[in-house]
Amino acid sequence: MGKRRLAKARPKARPQSKENKWIVWGGLTFAVVLIGGLLTYSFIQAIPQKAVTGKPAPDFTLRLFNGQDVRLSSFRGRPVFLNFWAST
Repeated sequence: MGKRRLAKARPKARPQSKENKWIVWGGLTFAVVLIGGLLTYSFIQAIPQKAVTGKPAPDFTLRLFNGQDVRLSSFRGRPVFLNFWAST
């Protein structure tokens, strides 16, 4: 039979002070609240108005090259063709 090995004694864990535990839990709580707040803010800001077939288009404003602002509502009752394009 083989040799038997004796189990090594485990080193005793140092007890953490109560101050260290509060710091760790406080930091984790702050991080969770911060991340949750940022996610909530980003979801609220990212909700666009939806266009629905058969309903009027959501109103928006575009700035022309000469600096004038044009609102979609100013063309109410007339057909509008929008062509969004960009050049590089």
